Order: sequence, then structure tokens, then C-alpha cells
Amino acid sequence: MRSFVRALGKCVTRELYRCLMAFGMYYTGAIREPGTAPEQRPAEPERPPAGPPAGHPERLCPGMALTPLEQAIEQELNRRP
Repeated sequence: MRSFVRALGKCVTRELYRCLMAFGMYYTGAIREPGTAPEQRPAEPERPPAGPPAGHPERLCPGMALTPLEQAIEQELNRRP
């Protein structure tokens, strides 16, 4: 009985592994139609971010004046070494 349970466990584990591998290959796009080339994307040059991201408080309230603490922090961050 014990060997049967062990063999069943190995079989189930092996099949589960195969299913997860197949799903992962499908999900990541590793499986393609025969004769097709992999998708090539042109490399885009990295640009520094232009200000804070969307949804940032500075984007939401552009006309609001900075507090004295915020002004001090901004001066400290913009100081050149």
C-alpha cells in the first residue's frame, strides 16, 4: 500500500510540474507558431524623468506655494556639489 501511495504521489507531482511548465511557457510567450521569428522590439533610449509622476501631489496642485520646509528641502536637493 505504501509503495502505491508513493508511486501515485510521484505521478501526480510529475504531471503537475508538466502542467505548470506548459502554462508558464504559454503565459510568457515562449510557444510560437512554427516558422515564426521571435518578436523583436526596438531599443528605446532611456530618458530622465520629466518631473514627478502622474498622481504625485506636485502634479495635482501645481499652483500651490511650497511651505518653508519644502523650500529648504528643494534647495538642499538642487544644491550642486
